[in-house]
Amino acid sequence: MSATMRAPRYVVTLRLESPLHHGAFGEDTGNATVFRRLPLTTAPQRAGIPVLSGNSLRGALRRLLMRELLDRAGLSRMDPALDAKQWDKLYGALANGGHLTGSEGRATPDDRRALREAIPALSLLGAALYSYMLPGRISVGWCYPACVETVNAGLCAPVEPLHDADDLLTEIGLVRHIDRDWQDPQLSGVTPMPTTVEALIPGTVLTSIVVPLTHCTPVELSALAHGLDLLQMVGGKTGVGFGRVIVGHTLDAEPYRAWLADDDAVQRARDAMIRVAQESL
Repeated sequence: MSATMRAPRYVVTLRLESPLHHGAFGEDTGNATVFRRLPLTTAPQRAGIPVLSGNSLRGALRRLLMRELLDRAGLSRMDPALDAKQWDKLYGALANGGHLTGSEGRATPDDRRALREAIPALSLLGAALYSYMLPGRISVGWCYPACVETVNAGLCAPVEPLHDADDLLTEIGLVRHIDRDWQDPQLSGVTPMPTTVEALIPGTVLTSIVVPLTHCTPVELSALAHGLDLLQMVGGKTGVGFGRVIVGHTLDAEPYRAWLADDDAVQRARDAMIRVAQESL
């Protein structure tokens, strides 16, 4: 693709209001969890810099958008239109990305187009709809902290003050306190269970680049903006105050909000979601 045909790129920033934890995969480190890292060719002396995966950000946006849509459409486990298994299948597809239960089957182009038109947020993010894949229409990039290493690599804009990546990380100890007046840990098995996690410090600014893919519609892109406006927390341990963020972007959420306010559009989305649930079995 020539430079003149290049897809637009949108910058999303996450400024941390509290420590952020995003655990690494790998060797067992006991009760200590290290932060996820990626190496950079421009900083070979580093084992890696701390990063938040684009998949984690995308997953947080998916859950926010889909839970809101289900609420707006009045769909829940208690809805008489769905049995318990159908509801679980539907929620799994929408909010968790779904799963293929066998070799991918066929869905007609007309069926795919109708589903995308009925549920813009699903079209944006895609899903494995049990019998076939519906590819998403947005690429959500890895979230790099603004630091000396990422600025030198051209991945982030400089911030003030600018620190080395290692200076943005700290270790935080956590422990739950036991109500010993009310229960005996030797009988309950509930002990203090201390843990230590690596975390990015408050004030850190992370940058992700999002790129709309082929045929992403204005309403679908606007759904991304709305999801970003809903976003307040990322990463792990949000229940104990980690990962609170202030999100910055230049996308327009109004077209999707207008779509959400259209009762007829939401009814069509509800009908389409029920069909997805019924066809998943």
